[in-house]
Amino acid sequence: MKKKIINGILMVALMFAATTSFVSCKDNVDDELIPVYAQLASQKSDLENRITEIQNQINDLKKYETQIEANKVAIQNLQNQLDLLQSKLDTINNEISAMKADIEEIQNELDLLAAALDAMQDDILALQLQINGLAEEMAKMITGIQINQTYNNVTGTWNLPGGMSRMLSLAAFFGSNETGIEQFPNTDEDAVVLGDALTADEVAAANGQYYHFDPDNFLSQNHDNAGMMFFTVNSNDPELFDISEWTLSVQNSAGRTAPITFDDVKPSSYQIQWGIYKSTCVDTDPDLNGDPTFFQARAHIDWKDLEAAKFDIEKFIDLQDIAKDFKAVYNNVKNADSNKEKLEALVNTVAKLLVNIYSGNMSGNNYDLKNPSWSAQKLVLSKEVDGVTIKKSADDYDLAVSSVAPLSYNSFWKMEEAMGETAEDIKDDVKDDVKDTLGGKADSNRFAQFIVYCGNSIIKSLKNHGLTKAVAPIVLYNTTDGIKLLRKGKTKKVTAGTMHINVTSLTEELLVPALGKYVALFKDGQKVQATVYPGAVQLIDLDLTKPGNYELVVSAVDYYGFVCNNKYNIIVE
Repeated sequence: MKKKIINGILMVALMFAATTSFVSCKDNVDDELIPVYAQLASQKSDLENRITEIQNQINDLKKYETQIEANKVAIQNLQNQLDLLQSKLDTINNEISAMKADIEEIQNELDLLAAALDAMQDDILALQLQINGLAEEMAKMITGIQINQTYNNVTGTWNLPGGMSRMLSLAAFFGSNETGIEQFPNTDEDAVVLGDALTADEVAAANGQYYHFDPDNFLSQNHDNAGMMFFTVNSNDPELFDISEWTLSVQNSAGRTAPITFDDVKPSSYQIQWGIYKSTCVDTDPDLNGDPTFFQARAHIDWKDLEAAKFDIEKFIDLQDIAKDFKAVYNNVKNADSNKEKLEALVNTVAKLLVNIYSGNMSGNNYDLKNPSWSAQKLVLSKEVDGVTIKKSADDYDLAVSSVAPLSYNSFWKMEEAMGETAEDIKDDVKDDVKDTLGGKADSNRFAQFIVYCGNSIIKSLKNHGLTKAVAPIVLYNTTDGIKLLRKGKTKKVTAGTMHINVTSLTEELLVPALGKYVALFKDGQKVQATVYPGAVQLIDLDLTKPGNYELVVSAVDYYGFVCNNKYNIIVE
């Protein structure tokens, strides 16, 4: 900039010198140049002023130059400080990046910790629920179990007061299907032992209420064939205790679980009965509020397990030993001092006898049981709580479990056929032996005739199948004069109303129980009622409210498929 200013001054000076020389050479024109000079002088003055101004500016700039140099130093210092700050900033940024990574890692750990806390909260909640459940379970904890009474088709119910006798047993009748029947009632003539086969119309009156059988499997009741059990379960809070949460089973002292299942387990309003009887237990009334600790259950032995629990009467009963035992019963009762002692002796001895008979343990040798499934059992209740099995059991092994293969209607029929022929020969042989022994004595013929008379009576009874008829179904009915027997071939006249009948046998169905019973009532050939009952049902009501001629059809099938049919004529006036 200095050079430009100096060059400008020099150019002005040159111009001024040239002008002076020109004036010096031409004096005649001085007058003409005076304005020019004046203008130039003005311009000079202006230039000088400008030079002065420029010089002042240069001087000012020189001041700024020093300041600029100082500013340059300051700027450099600031730049150095800026570089230092940038370095520190970079360090801080690096630290921030590292801190971000640390923060992310910490956040991940926090997330994991939060998840763990959530899981822990769930565990705490689960633990709280377990504690609550434990408290509830403690409230429902079982403190005692006792079987109070049982019923089954084999032994019925034995329950006498005063501790005289109580026999708790669950037992199922079963047998092989010897006739191959597939349905009851039916029209099969080959299966009939006594009576005539039913007609198609008589069978059709059942209207689908048939028992269906598999010819290749055992015959037994389809449901609840082992009877019913009534029991008490005491707990800390009976109102909270729920029997449906528990599974029932029975076990012997060796830990073996008996082949029996329970269903329809529920609170019961059944009234425990004293006595020895075989009538079917009626179901409880759900509207009655019974003891909250008292329950009932139906028992069943599956057909595949029947053989494992089998007790075969024909195989295990020794008639001679039984005769001795009954003689002992008689002596025990005879030697008792009072009627009460006689009753106790009778009941206890007979109960013991029956248990020994059904257990096949006539000798009382516990190490040689012929039927170990009949060993003493106790009731066990179990359930799952959080994967843990809880078990509670009764204190006493006081329950018996078994399956029994009874006799058949056909058993006596075949025996009578064989014995009738043998009895004829025995009678003649004995008569001749008496005559030979007595010789010519006067009473020889009379004794021989008496033997012939007795023999004829026995033979007649055998040929008429008296034993079979003793185990075959009969029909008893109530009258104002007491209980009477309906007889085949004789028309019975009754007053209109409801007739209460008892379908049983002369031997109370102890030797040959019925698997099923079919009772049908017809009026003038039209069905009035027809029902298929379980074999244990005995008490049945007949609707004889309208006058007319009735036919009562009673059919029973045993556990081997053999059938007895009876038909009775009734006139209602």
